[in-house]
Amino acid sequence: MESAGWPHRARRVTGEAARRELLEETGLTAGELRPLWSGPRPYEPGFPHTVTVHVFQGTTTARQEDVVLGEGQAMVFVPRDQVLDRELAVSAALVLRMI
Repeated sequence: MESAGWPHRARRVTGEAARRELLEETGLTAGELRPLWSGPRPYEPGFPHTVTVHVFQGTTTARQEDVVLGEGQAMVFVPRDQVLDRELAVSAALVLRMI
C-alpha cells in the first residue's frame, strides 16, 4: 500500500490522481485502485493535521527492486501479517488497522 499524501484543494481526488502520485513518489504502477479512506490527518507533532488525506488500495506486480524513490521516503514491501509490527507514521497506523 502506498500512502501518498498530498494536499488537494476543493477538487475531487480520483484514482488517476492517486496513480500519478504513486508513480511520482515510487516509480511504481498499480492495477485498479479503489478508495479506502479519506479524512483529516491525525495529529502528529511537526506535521499539519488540517490536511485531508486520501488513501487508495490496489495491487501491483512490482518487487522491491522496482522501487525508485522520487519525492517519497524509503519504502519496503512487507508481508501483510508483519505490517503492524513495523514503526509506522500515525496516519499509516490508523489506515492499516482498517484493512
